[in-house]
Amino acid sequence: MNMTEALAALTRGGFTPPPDSHDESPSDGAPLPRYQPSRDPAGAEELGRALARALRDAAADPDAAADTVLVWDDSDDLVLAHVVARELGATVMRALEIEGLVLPLGEHGPPGAVVLLADAFRTRAALRALHALAAREGGRVTAIAALIATPQLDAAAGLPVHTLLPERRPGAPR
Repeated sequence: MNMTEALAALTRGGFTPPPDSHDESPSDGAPLPRYQPSRDPAGAEELGRALARALRDAAADPDAAADTVLVWDDSDDLVLAHVVARELGATVMRALEIEGLVLPLGEHGPPGAVVLLADAFRTRAALRALHALAAREGGRVTAIAALIATPQLDAAAGLPVHTLLPERRPGAPR
């Protein structure tokens, strides 16, 4: 999937990139819009398969790209996580934050190789919290995947980052 196709699928899912950047607070002060897979289920499938393909292609052992896809307990991100996990032969682990505590939801085994996933990581704290949860549960984060690149991904600390829509910095060409 090329960037034009990814942007078209994201747009069908209600995501409209801000004019200047994919920052948490674009220049007009509006928050980064959410991708809504329920608006375009076929597009969600395409985007999820494209992310899974990028993860598999970058893995040293394509058959072991991930054992677990870790995602916040958000219905929109869960749809994406389902597709990516299915394509990678992985499971999905959901995370929930309650009054500052980040907890796994549901029953799960050892997470093994973990991919952190979101439509976009809007805060560094959210990214770090998922990373810490994976480690606390006995997993090792091997990659981060998002539909939309954001400046918050610079908190990835040397991990491979896979996005379908690259970050656009203020003043950068469109």
